[in-house]
Amino acid sequence: MKYKLLDKLDDYIEKDIEERGSWNILKKLGLSLFCITGYVACGAGIISENPYIQGNLNDSFLIGAYYFSLRAGPIKRSHAALATFCLATLSEFGQYVGVFNGTFDPKDIAAYAVGVGVALGIDHLIEKKKDNLESIVEKPK
Repeated sequence: MKYKLLDKLDDYIEKDIEERGSWNILKKLGLSLFCITGYVACGAGIISENPYIQGNLNDSFLIGAYYFSLRAGPIKRSHAALATFCLATLSEFGQYVGVFNGTFDPKDIAAYAVGVGVALGIDHLIEKKKDNLESIVEKPK
């Protein structure tokens, strides 16, 4: 039973790579790496030395990295955004009740929303550009 499930998952991933192309997956992983670089740069104080900007921009970059990492796999844009935002918000509430280390800050939830929104916008622009290029250039048969 479990091997059938793994075979179906493998077929689904192969089909997804054929439809979206491996280049598209590499773009999403590249954007994820860019977001991680932004996260590190914020934490190191390279982007801004203002602690308010540093902390909130840091959260937004990290959420972008999560989102694009999910989108590199076979997951829809809306599902990736919802999963990313919900998990980040859940971790913030985990800080509130003491399950996770850290301090609960409602501004972090707003930063998560901004991060997901920006990532969604960038992802939409990438997909739109790809669709426009495909309509202009005919694929060889």
